[in-house]
Amino acid sequence: MASQVIKRFVPLFNRILVERTEPLKKTVGGIILPDNAAQKINWGTVIEVGSGKFNQQTGKVTPLSLKKGDAVMLGEFSGQKVKVNDKELLVVNEEDVLGVIEFDKK
Repeated sequence: MASQVIKRFVPLFNRILVERTEPLKKTVGGIILPDNAAQKINWGTVIEVGSGKFNQQTGKVTPLSLKKGDAVMLGEFSGQKVKVNDKELLVVNEEDVLGVIEFDKK
């Protein structure tokens, strides 16, 4: 089983699957940055979302506020790494997401 490749991963409950964004290797001016100078980026894109958080008192599931395609900021040590189709992704609790990022469209 250890040699099998995970084809798809669907997070459960209040977890999300995030593809971390790679740090920039080149500045806007074209200067190539070495690995130790590249800024560590703690954000990524939501790939999959779980069904929601289960409330034991009411017995109901509260849907997540995040959706596929959202750009999110993560805590520095958030998530559990999982390899899906040779991509390293993170499984993160929704509570560990610091916020949703909106980019300036130029």
